[in-house]
Order: sequence, then structure tokens, then C-alpha cells
Amino acid sequence: MARGIKMKTFVTKKMAKAQQDEATQHAQKIREHKRALIARHQANQPQSKATTKVTSHDGDSHETQKLRQQISRLEREGQQAQAASQRRIKQLVRRYRKLKQDNRDLRQATERRAAVLEEQQRQNDRAATALMKEYVALAGWQRIFADLEIDPFAGESAQAQLNRQAQELQTAQVVMFHLLALAWQRAAANQQRAHQYDRLRSQYDRLQARFDHLQKSYQTQSDELHQLKQRVQREEHDMEAAKRRMRDRYLNGRRLDNAFHILFDHLDVATVQRYGPLVPLLEKMRATFATATRRNDRHPFVYGYFIQQNGRPYIGDRAGHHLRPLTLTKDNHDLQPGMAIKAQRVDRYHYYVAATMPWVNDLFRYLDDHGAFQPNRLVPTTGTVKLSTLLSDGPSNTAGKPKERVVMGRLVAVASRTFVAGPKAVNDQPIPAPGKRAAMERVTIVNPDKIAWLYAQRLLLIGNQKIAPLVVQLRKYVDLTVMDAYEDSLGLIFTKIAAADYVFVLLGSVPHALTDYLKAHPEYASKVQYFYRADANEAVRRLNYLYMNRG
Repeated sequence: MARGIKMKTFVTKKMAKAQQDEATQHAQKIREHKRALIARHQANQPQSKATTKVTSHDGDSHETQKLRQQISRLEREGQQAQAASQRRIKQLVRRYRKLKQDNRDLRQATERRAAVLEEQQRQNDRAATALMKEYVALAGWQRIFADLEIDPFAGESAQAQLNRQAQELQTAQVVMFHLLALAWQRAAANQQRAHQYDRLRSQYDRLQARFDHLQKSYQTQSDELHQLKQRVQREEHDMEAAKRRMRDRYLNGRRLDNAFHILFDHLDVATVQRYGPLVPLLEKMRATFATATRRNDRHPFVYGYFIQQNGRPYIGDRAGHHLRPLTLTKDNHDLQPGMAIKAQRVDRYHYYVAATMPWVNDLFRYLDDHGAFQPNRLVPTTGTVKLSTLLSDGPSNTAGKPKERVVMGRLVAVASRTFVAGPKAVNDQPIPAPGKRAAMERVTIVNPDKIAWLYAQRLLLIGNQKIAPLVVQLRKYVDLTVMDAYEDSLGLIFTKIAAADYVFVLLGSVPHALTDYLKAHPEYASKVQYFYRADANEAVRRLNYLYMNRG
């Protein structure tokens, strides 16, 4: 309730009755209190006579006078309170009657106001009805005037406007008659030209038909030419794609399959002896596959054999150990117990068949039946041999000539079982100057284990200028992502750093914000490598370093 606003209180019969009951109860309490005081005085009267033995002049003690005075005062107060209550009740009754009369007057005034408003509404409805009738009549006249093209507000009568329209119509009719006469004259003059037009029209139709025939023929030839061009473009595109695939197969790309393509393409009677170092690879592949079937790491793919126990499929090793539950689909109808398979991990208890490997069964069965292969002792099998040197079509090494090896792309002389870097390169050629040697040498990685490990690594290269040599070399081995710290968003680069396995940073080509961020996050120190210049050979050496120090 807002300050300063007094609410009106309407006294009802119930409130008046409550006030009267309250006054009656107050008087009753005063009478009961008076009786209690008299009873207490009478109870104490004999004791007072025995002890004091002193009486007043009118026969009442001093205490009795006090009690009587107190009783008189209480009676006066009760009478005053009762009188005040009666006055309050009378005031409330008078106020209630006045408010009741005011409410009755207000209700009567409201009823009279409602009657007046209702009468006004009826009068407004009658006026609106009359106005609507007048509007309908005016609208009808308006349509009539519109049909007759008469403007009632033009300042002249409708009859005058109709007369003027009649005169204009007569004048127009006369003009039309003259025009009709001229038209008949021209029709008579053009009738002769119509026959000539018909002859020309028939000749035009024949020429048009011939033109349509030629146009269809041209369209057909154009469509054939377009199809031929598309075919030539597709063949050129397919040829370019085939060339790219062929070129990619013979380049040292980052996929291990390229090496196998090259090996298959170069295998013939003349080069079969050079494939001797591949024989131990089968033994190593067999041992690696057997080890992979027993691994329990969190790698997304696992290898093993399809095993069924108690009607449920599993993947495990050949002895039936290290079993993992396998989930089959409708595409796995060709699975046979004991078949080598590759499964993809979904979670700890679910694996799905990713590929079948029946050639593993055939190879291991052959090795079990015929024994292990014997390594070719004519070609050293230790160390790393450059793939281009191994598959070259040049003449093989003679017995007196030292064999050449490539260790991370660098030629060294081989003498029996001891490998010593000689003062000269193979074929006694002079060693080039240090500046030219760096330009001529190209460090490469051909170890299959290193290539397979690097192929699964995600590398982020961050630089700005002259990073093309690094990009060309690194894409051969790793899953490479290149970002420019001056053009790409730093927030995106920070996200890529967290997701990458390793990060190569070319100093001098990145802002200080990036290096400050790396310094502030020491958890990235183990996977960040810094470069002062874009040296492709140094980048490949760092890859070899990462492989040697892998966790």
C-alpha cells in the first residue's frame, strides 16, 4: 500500500458484534477481579484482628479502605471502558450505515449510467444503420457514374456530360467510317500483293524446312564433336592420372606400397639375384606378425587369427591365446577359422574386421612345410641399403670391387664385415668440395621399420619463407600439415600443436607469440624441434632422431 493512501473500512454487523462481545468480556473480567479482592480481604480479616487489635473510627481497617478505593477505581475504569466501547460501537454503526447508504447511492448511480450508455449505444447503432444505407446507395450511384464515365464533382450536370460524350461518340463514328473506307481501298490494293506473299511464303517454308534439317544435322555433328572432345579430355585426364600414378610409384613417396610396386616392376631374370636381401624380410615379417598378435597396447588396429569358441568369434594368436571379442557383419561371410585378419579397435571389448589376409596363411604354411629361408650370403643384409641403388639396372658388383652401402643417404666403402668411411667415394671418384657436397647429397630413409613408424606419425611444420625443400622431403615419410604463423590463426595453430605427434618450427619465420606459447607449455618440449634454416637433409635427420628416441 502506498504511503498517504487510507483505505476505507466498512463496519459490518459481525465487526459490531465482536466489539460488543469484547466490551462485555472486559466488564466481566473487572467484576471477577473485584470479587477476588473481596474474598482475599475476608480471608485475611480474622488474622488482622488478632494481631493488630487496632480499629478505625467507622469500624473499617486501613487495608479495607484501600481495597474499597481500588474497587471503586476499577469500577470507574470498567464503566469508562464500557462507555468508550459503547461510543466506539455507536460510531462504527453510524459509519457502517453511512457507507451502506453511500454504496447504495453509488450502485444506483452506476445503474443509471449504464442505462444512459445503453441508450446511447442503441442510438449509435440506429445512426450507423442509416449511414450504411446511405453508403450503399452512394456506392451504387458511384458504380453507375463509373460505368457512364461521369464525374459528379466536375462542376457540371450529369446530363451535360452525357451529351458531350454522345457528341464525341458521333465524331468518332464518322472518323471510323472514313478509316474503314481507306481500309477497303488498301485491302483492294493489297489483295494482289497477297497472292505474291503466298508464293513467297511457300518458298520461305521450303527454305525454312531445309534450314531446320541443316540445323539438326549441324546440332548432331556438334554433339558428336562435343562428345568426342569430352572423350579426348577424359582420355587425356586418364593418361595424366596414369602418368602421375606411374610417376608416384617410381618416386620414393611416403607410402610403403611404392617400394613394393617398384620391386614387382623390376623383378625379372636379370635382377633376381639382387632380391636376395628381401628373403630375410619374410622371416622378419613372420616374427613381426606373430608379435603383433600378442600385443595388448592401445593401437587402433590389431592383427591375429579368426577363432571361434563356444559359438562366439574372437581374434587371437595361432595358439588360441590373447583372445579379444570380435563383432562380425554381413560382409564377413567368407571368414574361415584360422584365417589371418586385421581388426579395428572400437573400444575395449569391441573389434571389427578391417581386412582379411589369406596370403599370411599361405606364406606361413609354406614356411612351416619347407623350413625357413636361408639368407643370401652374397649380398650383405645388415644395415640400410639405398632402394634406388638396390633396384638399379646397372652391372652387379664384382668380387674384387668393394660393395657400396648407403647409410642415411651417404656412401661408404664396405670391406668384408667392417664398414669404414674411406677417403674417396665409390669408383675412386674425388670427393667434392664441402659446399658442393651438401648440394649433391640427399639424405633419405629406406629402413622399412622407420618408414612404417614414420608413416603413422602426424607432423606439423610451422614456417613462412623458403620451406618448400622441407615440405618436399617430409611428405615422403610422415602425415604432414604445413601452417604459416603470419597468415593462419594462432588459436588454430595452438590446437594443431596439441593434436600433432611432432612439431617442426622454423625460427626466424614465426612470430614471438608462437615461441612464447611453446616456452609457456613445457609439456610440448618433447615433440617440438627447432630449425634455424630450411635444410631438407637436417629435417630428415631429425626424423631419424625421433625414431631412435621414440617412446
